[in-house]
Order: sequence, then C-alpha cells, then structure tokens
Amino acid sequence: MTLKEYRINLNQYIKENPDMLDCEVISSSDDEGNEYHPVLFSPTKGSYDKSNGFCDHNHTTDKCNVTCIN
Repeated sequence: MTLKEYRINLNQYIKENPDMLDCEVISSSDDEGNEYHPVLFSPTKGSYDKSNGFCDHNHTTDKCNVTCIN
C-alpha cells in the first residue's frame, strides 16, 4: 500500500468513525492478528529492501523509498 492509499483509507475511516479520533492506535504483527502493540512513533521516511531491512538515518531524499508507520 502506498502512503497515498493509506491516507485515503484513513480519511474514509475517520469520516465513518469520528468517535475513534481520541482512541489509541495499535498495530498488528501479522494479518492473522497474533500480536498487537501500541503505535509509539510518528511516521519516519527511510529506505527498505529485503536484504538490508529498514534504515532511517543518513539518507538523502532520493534514496528514501518507504514511510515506516511504527
């Protein structure tokens, strides 16, 4: 999912559920919901690939290819 798609989904969710705006946000560890954790951090831009994982420091804008949401 792109950040643009995520924003559209989030805006629609808020429109349909405005009462949730003051509730805590949690994240699931997988699609089966085996583990949940509070979202603790603001979004961070960085780079990601399967062999090196995620890196959020010392990157120029042209090297960033992802937004990490937790």
